[in-house]
Amino acid sequence: MSLSNVRSFRKKTSEFLCNLQTKRDYKDCSIFCFTETWLDATIPDSTVQPPGLTTYRSDRSRDETGKARGGGVCILVNDRWATDVKILSKTCSVDI
Repeated sequence: MSLSNVRSFRKKTSEFLCNLQTKRDYKDCSIFCFTETWLDATIPDSTVQPPGLTTYRSDRSRDETGKARGGGVCILVNDRWATDVKILSKTCSVDI
């Protein structure tokens, strides 16, 4: 598992893709968890989802948090590791 605070994942996707192709630790990783992705509804999953990984996102929303910028979480699950992932619940709180 890999956990990173990326502060704008979209700006770092090319570096991430390069690491996936060249570094064994990345190739063999089962789950990547990125915080502070700064993604929003205008950015499709295909922009940040490399082949062989499935994307699960929770973007910051002004309606839910009162804030429009920053935040967000993106989890990429390696398809070789798990293909039956299910989201059981999702919550957002202005108190967190």
